[in-house]
Amino acid sequence: MRATIRTSVTSREPEIPFLLSIDIRAGRVAVHGDFDREHVERFLDSVSLLEYSASPCWSVDVAGVSFCDAGGLRALLEARRLAERTGRTFRITGAGPWMRHLLPMIGLTGVESSRILRSVS
Repeated sequence: MRATIRTSVTSREPEIPFLLSIDIRAGRVAVHGDFDREHVERFLDSVSLLEYSASPCWSVDVAGVSFCDAGGLRALLEARRLAERTGRTFRITGAGPWMRHLLPMIGLTGVESSRILRSVS
């Protein structure tokens, strides 16, 4: 099952909409737009759906993220915790240079390639 959810929390439409694409079969959530505290709850709701996935590894694709605040970073850590509680591994894919700089600061490290980061416990 795959779904894309367009979200807008405020009454005015953001320049870049916040989109979540969920592929339960693959165990993947892709994030597009500004990943900030206003969107954390919807992101975590989407990640929690991966519990129904048979995939042994959950991944969050951040290639489409245009901005990420502390709330978005905390949400990525919570997504990793959710994956670990269900016995899955967790990885972040598609991280651009600025995300590759931020992720180690919160304990999501281990550059696998120039585009993929994997968490290390």
